[in-house]
Amino acid sequence: MKLIVQTARDGGRPVVVHASTPEGMRRAVLAGAETLEHCDHGTTWRTASAR
Repeated sequence: MKLIVQTARDGGRPVVVHASTPEGMRRAVLAGAETLEHCDHGTTWRTASAR
């Protein structure tokens, strides 16, 4: 996922991730995604700790 994020940034594009699991959200944040969408199964603690 980091390569995808870097490739998008190299092209001047923001990265939006449609994450539906806590693990997907964690991976997206660690990869450097600008925004997360559809985080239905996230928790307040997980969302705050991912920043």
